[in-house]
Amino acid sequence: MMFEGIDWVRLKEFQIFRGGTHKEIEIRKAEDIFASLEERDRTIPNGGRLSKASFQIKFSDSKTPEPSHSAPGTGLSSNGMMTPRFLKSG
Repeated sequence: MMFEGIDWVRLKEFQIFRGGTHKEIEIRKAEDIFASLEERDRTIPNGGRLSKASFQIKFSDSKTPEPSHSAPGTGLSSNGMMTPRFLKSG
């Protein structure tokens, strides 16, 4: 699915809460996680609860990509600017 006004979106980091006695959190980072996983014939791990995700979004009218961080369940990004602008694009 493509959105007008957005050239690309890259998943840069995600955190999965694994829990347990020691409250384990698994963190994965890359310049482009999906490209990295595809290159190594891997997928995002199953299990746990997604607790954080960081993206880089390249808007068509911008020279440089903008970062966005979100926590599931909040409906808002941490920078407060990305979600409203993204919704206006649709």
